[in-house]
Amino acid sequence: MIDINALRKKEKSFRPEDLEAVDKAAEAQGFVSREATAQVDGRLDGRRKKKGRTRQIHTWVRPETADGLAAAKERTGYTISQLIEMAWSAFEPQVDALVDARDAALMEAQGRRRRD
Repeated sequence: MIDINALRKKEKSFRPEDLEAVDKAAEAQGFVSREATAQVDGRLDGRRKKKGRTRQIHTWVRPETADGLAAAKERTGYTISQLIEMAWSAFEPQVDALVDARDAALMEAQGRRRRD
């Protein structure tokens, strides 16, 4: 029979001197801390500055669309996210007119079918 009480996690206590000795030994071997230490331009070292975007969209596009976006990114210096936001801003005012035109075409097509 196995005594499962022996498998319980034991509390470990570290003295500050022990932790300092481990840090010094690690540093001597070339290990560096992975914790962010300083802020540069309002961001932690090695991290990108947040742009305020909080939603992710993942979609598949045709190769020529992906190539076009990549080329526009290189030429303009904008990110693909910025390019998509600009494209949406230009397209959004036309959405209602496109929906109305589509609905009118569907209604007309349905009317023709009823007459036939």
